[in-house]
Order: sequence, then C-alpha cells, then structure tokens
Amino acid sequence: TLYYTDADFIAYNTYNSTLASPFPAIPTNAGGATSALVCITRIDTVNGVAVGTSINATATWNAAEMRWEVNFPTTGFSVFICHTCNFNNAALGINLVEFNAQKLNSTSLVTWTTAQEINNHHFDVYYSPLNTSDFAKIGSANTKAINGNSNVPLNYSFVHTNPVLGKNFYQLQSIDVNNVVSKSEIREVYFTEGSTVSIYPNPVLNELHIDVNVNKNTKATIKLMDATGKVVRIIETEFIKGINTNIIDTRSIAVGVYLVQITDGFGLNYSQKFTKE
Repeated sequence: TLYYTDADFIAYNTYNSTLASPFPAIPTNAGGATSALVCITRIDTVNGVAVGTSINATATWNAAEMRWEVNFPTTGFSVFICHTCNFNNAALGINLVEFNAQKLNSTSLVTWTTAQEINNHHFDVYYSPLNTSDFAKIGSANTKAINGNSNVPLNYSFVHTNPVLGKNFYQLQSIDVNNVVSKSEIREVYFTEGSTVSIYPNPVLNELHIDVNVNKNTKATIKLMDATGKVVRIIETEFIKGINTNIIDTRSIAVGVYLVQITDGFGLNYSQKFTKE
C-alpha cells in the first residue's frame, strides 16, 4: 500500500500541466473525488528506468486519515512511482522482448527483438561513454514491420564502431507514427586494453550471464556482494584466451541490488551493479 496526500496529487497535476504532452490529471479530493484510477510502475534503482509493465490500481480516499491509499500486488520491495495511465489505455508502440549490447571485436554490437509493433516508425540507438548522465543518438533503424504493424518477432541490430575504453552504455528508443517515444533499459559493454566484459540481463530473474573476452589465459575471481558489501557468492575460475561465458544461477538470491566484481591476474578489476527480481 502506498499513501499520498491530496497535496501530492495536486502537485503532480500542476507539474504535469506544464509538459508539452501532458497525461490526464489525477482526480483529487479537493475536486470532489473519492477514488481514482492510477498506474504504478516499478523503477530499476540502478539505471532509473521502468521495469516490466505498469500495474493498474485504484487510489481510494480515506476520509478518516485524510489520505489516498493505493493497494497493488508486488513480488518484492522496490522503488515505485504513481502516475496516470496511458491515454485511453492505448496499446504501446512495441513489445520489446530483448535488448542487448556486447563486444564484437573492437566494436559494440547492439541487438533487439520485438514481439509486436503497433504504428511504429523507427528506432534510435543512444550512447553514453563512462556514465549514464549524457546520452546522445548514434544511429537509427527503420521499423521492419509493414506499415509499422507486426505480430511476429522482428530482429534488429546496430554496430557502434568507436566505443571507448572502460564502460559504454546503450539505450534504445522507439518512436511511433505520432512521435511518441518509448525507452528501453540500459545495457553496458566494458572495454579494457586486454579484456572486455558484458553482463546481462539486468535486471535478472534466474540466470546472470557474464561474458569476458581475454587475450591470455588467466585465473579469475567473480564475487557477488549485496547492498551492505557482504559477499554472497564467490566463483574461482580460469579464463581461456578468447570469449568466456559464465552463467550464475540467481534463483536462490534474494530480491535486491547487488554488485558483481571480476578480477584476474592481468589487472582486470571490473564491477557493476545489477538488480535481482
């Protein structure tokens, strides 16, 4: 259950009205409402993007406590936002079932798959070196769906030819025929002088994939640590020259934010946060 004051909803509507394309306002008790249809979206605390689909919920006014109460089911604690729902419950432009970025020699290969597209126009690939604070468009791909509509899987790819040493971040945006933009989660590819690392998916449910490309055989250590710094898993392994794929079973790990740290005998010291759903 989330609790809001009427002032919270009024402040939401005030800010929402300043947007170029505002969403419908949330009904307020000051306006006479005692219930309101809202949507709840879970937010990835690592990347700050939406996780999964929004949940339709009803906000009910509790006159005794002078507050709004929103009840909804969830599989674990997280950061949630409350907002008005999609215009007229219109179908979203795409159903993105996969979005990945990985090393391809000295370049980054960005791939994605849609299960459905509705009135879609094109995709833009955004990139940020070293951090996630300054994304810029580096490429586009027109939809493969006929007239922007498809109900079959469609595969896309884009090659980034000049990633930097260190962390490289990628995000996908889809733009429909009405210029409505939908953003994907963020993916990361790590480049060093001697090795590259790619960790996916993030968030993870059952299996965390760790791809490490090294140019020499070396012993390595993979550690998983929780938000307090406690080590919850240690894996001693050996990387063979080339691409090494390690799959970690995460089904027994509690829901939350974790840090994966990878070190080897040639100076690799890589770390990245991920979220376990």
